[in-house]
Formats: sequence, structure tokens, C-alpha cells
Amino acid sequence: MTTQPSQATGASKPDMRQDHRTPVSWPVIVQVGNRLFLCQARDVSSRGAKVHPRERLEEGTVAQLHFHPPGKEPLDVPAIVSRSDADGMAFLFIGDRRPRLPLGLPG
Repeated sequence: MTTQPSQATGASKPDMRQDHRTPVSWPVIVQVGNRLFLCQARDVSSRGAKVHPRERLEEGTVAQLHFHPPGKEPLDVPAIVSRSDADGMAFLFIGDRRPRLPLGLPG
């Protein structure tokens, strides 16, 4: 478990993530209904991704993430916005199966 500073107080709080996050720099298209947003994935894990948006979405928004990792096939993953902060939007993957993201790739 690591600690991260709280935005409000600057105090550290425990990082409760259970999955390792891999830093990446992948193009990702965030699709909400018929709207498309070209974004950049900042990190990914087996359960979710952090995305740097050009436009913020509300927490709870359901989206389809279209990842385009370099040198690999594109990957489509259903997700929901779990939070939004200064670093970007955190998406939690949803659905019956977890995606097989190519995490071993250089970012």
C-alpha cells in the first residue's frame, strides 16, 4: 500500500488500489452515446484506467473506451467514470470479463 497526498489538506492517505497500475501514453477514444472524445490514457490496470481528457465527464457516466496501444490491435472496453480530479478521469472497467490489456508494452 502506498500513500498519496490529499488534495484538500496535503496530508497523505493510503492508496487502496489492489491492482498494479502501469504508466502508459496510449491514444484512447472515449465514446459516450454518439459523442467521441480523443484522449490519452495515462495508466492502466486490470480493473481500470486513468485518462487525460479534453472534456470532463460526470462521475457515473458509462462509456466505451477504445484503446489504441502502439504496435497492438485496438481494444474496446466498457467502463464507468469513477472519479475526476486534476490528473484526469478514473474509469472502472465494467462487464462480465476483464480486458486483456497489453501491459508489457512500453508506454
